[in-house]
Amino acid sequence: MKFILLVMCLTFGVATNALGQQAGSDWVNMNQKVIVLMREGKNEEAIELSYKAIALAEEKVGPEHHDVATSLMYLGYLQERMKDDKGAAESFARALAIREKEYGKDHQYVRPSAEALATVYDRLNEPAKAEPLFVQCLANAEKNEGADSLFAASAAHNLAVHYDRLNEYDKAAPLYERAVVLREKGLSAIHPAAAASQSNLANMYARKRDYAKAEEAYIRLLELRKKYLTDKHWMISSIETSIGAMCLNQGKLDAAESHYKRALALREAIEPEGYEVADSLTDLARIEIKRQNYDAAEAYVRRALTIRTKVFGPTHGNTLISMMDLVSIYRAAGKESEAAEMEKQVQELKAEKPKDEADGQGQSPATNPAN
Repeated sequence: MKFILLVMCLTFGVATNALGQQAGSDWVNMNQKVIVLMREGKNEEAIELSYKAIALAEEKVGPEHHDVATSLMYLGYLQERMKDDKGAAESFARALAIREKEYGKDHQYVRPSAEALATVYDRLNEPAKAEPLFVQCLANAEKNEGADSLFAASAAHNLAVHYDRLNEYDKAAPLYERAVVLREKGLSAIHPAAAASQSNLANMYARKRDYAKAEEAYIRLLELRKKYLTDKHWMISSIETSIGAMCLNQGKLDAAESHYKRALALREAIEPEGYEVADSLTDLARIEIKRQNYDAAEAYVRRALTIRTKVFGPTHGNTLISMMDLVSIYRAAGKESEAAEMEKQVQELKAEKPKDEADGQGQSPATNPAN
């Protein structure tokens, strides 16, 4: 939301400085107050004032003036904040029509409205309406600021996200890659925006199950993140875990183990008995199951179980998952009596589980797709 407020302030600056204050000082003051109300979280007051600003601008300069479009943009951002995407689409669409009529589709003032409307259309599951707008934004940025500009990088990233949502990976990948290169070049290597595009690219390859490309993309992401994060930041351990998962899916057990152990060490340094430590221990158990080293797998899972019991409680879904992990390991090792006893304990704990207690989100080593 800080980003939206910044965009609004910049847009308002364009409206009041470059384009003048034709709707009058009262209109200017209204829009400034809208921004203040948003910053304070007073959304309903801000929306009410936005409607008044629109009405005032329409009265002073007419319904198709760029000042009306400016106030419509503010209203649209507020409607987004209030989860009213249909209302936001209507506001952005009208603002876009006004600006296109006054400046033409290729003018840089048109791009914020087109981008905002395209994003809302994607959320409304109307990709056929969103795509031409995203394409228009990219062409607009290339024409006005240059193909190698940060504006082009942002537009390329947004178009990539659109294609990614549609599972059109071949279209999304080169756009993400372009955004990474341009952002790293234009914002410096330590800026997180380049890593954001790289993260999307890596996650996309992982969803596509192109594990080799995903591994390569996550390694590049790790390089970018390390340029502005400390070695003990939680995000580093998360990326190490993702690389480990990609290696495991390719059957590269030793490489996967190295990355999982680095993630474990980082997580232990941050919070020795935290739930993410249990997650890393479960990841390492998956590898030992692949190796049929069931004693080592059991040791990892038992430690994970101890942590999850302490963090979540004995009847929580994550705790029960670790217990079922032990059941799977015992059965794989031929320890049927131990498996039956543990399974009995799980059923007893499930019967005690409060109805409103959340289920766990983890996966057992035996059932995870990495196996």
